[in-house]
Amino acid sequence: MEIRAVREEDREAVEQLWDYCFEKRDDPFFRWFFTRHYKKENTLASFRHGRMATCLHLMPYRLFLRGRILPASFIVGLAAFPEARGTGDIHRLLQAALHESRERGQFVNILMPSKPGYYYPLQWELCYHQYKYALPLEDLRPLATAGGVFQTVRGDADWSALQTVYESFTEDKHGYAIRDEHYWRRLIEEHTAEGGFVYLLTFDGIPGGYIFYHLAAKELTVREMAWTNETALGALFRFLYQHRSQARYLEWQAPVEDLTCFRLPDPKNQVMLQPFMAGRVVDAAKALSAIAYAPEISLKTVLQIQDELAPWHGRAIEMEISAGNADCKYIDTATPEFSCSIGTFSQLFFGRISAKNMHKSGRIQTNFPGNIAKLDMLFPPRVNYINEYY
Repeated sequence: MEIRAVREEDREAVEQLWDYCFEKRDDPFFRWFFTRHYKKENTLASFRHGRMATCLHLMPYRLFLRGRILPASFIVGLAAFPEARGTGDIHRLLQAALHESRERGQFVNILMPSKPGYYYPLQWELCYHQYKYALPLEDLRPLATAGGVFQTVRGDADWSALQTVYESFTEDKHGYAIRDEHYWRRLIEEHTAEGGFVYLLTFDGIPGGYIFYHLAAKELTVREMAWTNETALGALFRFLYQHRSQARYLEWQAPVEDLTCFRLPDPKNQVMLQPFMAGRVVDAAKALSAIAYAPEISLKTVLQIQDELAPWHGRAIEMEISAGNADCKYIDTATPEFSCSIGTFSQLFFGRISAKNMHKSGRIQTNFPGNIAKLDMLFPPRVNYINEYY
């Protein structure tokens, strides 16, 4: 089996596999993706006897993690032709993706799992959840308040207004994607190409919120909604509520710390905690050296990580932290203070689960149980948010 970046002559097979597993060739997203977003240098595939067997797209991103902006890769469109399924080719392709990400200097991988359990043995663990709301639009009535001005957003719009709202919306969040002009123009183009709508909310000319959504079959589906304060959120709810003549139901995925569920008149069957994104640290020593730590921390420890896919994790990691930074390196001889799988470490690094809870569930091993608080001091839990799809 050969694994490599695809070439121009492989494009037909890449498109054929996407058409077989995801959107069809005549779907607006398929056309947009392969004319505007696809790059052969970001596409990795395996081949058997000269024929493509599996494929994935390794999209470059930047994520805000632990006080720093870190290069990352988003694995998109992982798929296998039927004859390659159950052969282990997907596992080998994912391992190759880790090696490629490391070569590119990317500290973490993220992927959106259709079935999270498939990835657990490979140590891509859930690091992001969202609240999924599915409710009658009528239930927004007590939450809706008048205010502000809405205007439609098109591809040539001033993207900086959306960026202003996004930066305000994410300032108390963690793990989010860093966006720029190219990102916003691409998002607007893709969303409208699929028949979606985009509106900006302003108050006296100052951006206060935005909403990306679709209308179809009496359902209004929010792709993304962000606001700068509660007044703006009330105005966005009123904007949605005013669509009752066109839609009966609303579907919306919100950040996991969203409080709307406490205000709905009948939330029992309308709110679900939805797994959203899995994460995996690519090179633990490099990632640990790249992030920020509380400036008052001064300590030294040794961590052992188990990882069957990344051979560089076969050695222990010595960490020395002071003045908000860490010097981390792989060492051959040491007795680790803590040991865990790369999946457990990734959830700790992303801040999804506390070290205390992981230790209680047997996922972190140590001969010094009283020192678990040290890990929570180094990696305090965070509120993760991300809303990327490709």
